[in-house]
Amino acid sequence: MKVILSAGKQAQVFLFKGQADDVTSISEVGSPMTGTLKVWGLEVGNELKAVTTDGSEFASQVVTSTVEPLRLLPTAWRPRIEGYPTAEGKGLTLDVSQDVSQTEVISGPLHALLIEPGGIYSQTITMPGTDDGAYHGDLPFAFNDSAREGYLWVWGQSRDDKRLEMMTTYRIAGVPGSHEWAYPTTDLGSLDGLLRLNIPGYAVPTSTLIIVMPVYQVPPIGSGAAAARATDLRLAPKAKIAQGTGLRTPVGPAHSIRASGGITETAIPSVLTLFYTPEMGAGLEKANLSIYFYNDETHEWEDKEGVVDRENRSVSAPVNRFGIYALVKVFRSYLPIILSIR
Repeated sequence: MKVILSAGKQAQVFLFKGQADDVTSISEVGSPMTGTLKVWGLEVGNELKAVTTDGSEFASQVVTSTVEPLRLLPTAWRPRIEGYPTAEGKGLTLDVSQDVSQTEVISGPLHALLIEPGGIYSQTITMPGTDDGAYHGDLPFAFNDSAREGYLWVWGQSRDDKRLEMMTTYRIAGVPGSHEWAYPTTDLGSLDGLLRLNIPGYAVPTSTLIIVMPVYQVPPIGSGAAAARATDLRLAPKAKIAQGTGLRTPVGPAHSIRASGGITETAIPSVLTLFYTPEMGAGLEKANLSIYFYNDETHEWEDKEGVVDRENRSVSAPVNRFGIYALVKVFRSYLPIILSIR
């Protein structure tokens, strides 16, 4: 089987058996590095699903007598998905919403399922919608290691009877100082390798769990309609940049960082590092790059600035709040100074 995805992307392929609402087994097929993948045990009616580790590209294909190439593309349906780990470490609370400007209108509830390493999956949950168009649900499953990672599959039905589905990744871990959940280092990285969070000891209460997920549909980074079109992120029209001027566009996905127990900030700052790759756009080696934080209370993006490391293609900044962070390329324009000599 041939797997087609964008240059520089890494993906995970799964084999699903059973129906969408009654999955009987899920198997990790592998991560194609050369564009081809051998799949054993295929049966007509099975489904192959694949997602890139940054959650930007997805593919789902029913197995027929002749397996067509599995082509991963940016998903047309891009809900905003965030996870909040429960304090006891026995589940995950999900918030799912979509931009009202999206053409795909959801009909009925959404469903969700977590896939852990080895193809272990949680029970399917159903999330009815609320009046504000959001979907909420609790996925019960227990973490049994110091750090857990995996994939989240969300699906539903559109009003024209098309199946809407999307997969994304997550990584969850405890914090230093917890006997049960302490991880070997103070670094929590995202599964896509584009984020690292260095949390000092005693920054949050013992046994706090922290989850990192890529997020694509976030409030617009920029000001005015032109900036909103450039970012393709339109969830909250009233969002605006809190500081500075000029056009701003995101570099790669934004990331949601959330903690259990309703904790929204740390007692002492942590160090957040966001990475970029050449495939994310031209001119990044010399571009003005900053880390931005979305303030849920003011509905504004705040510039956290940061130190740019060109050698390691990264930007680092001290942060003390949990929420959505994004790496942003800032275009600044300057007016010429004209001197008149008489």
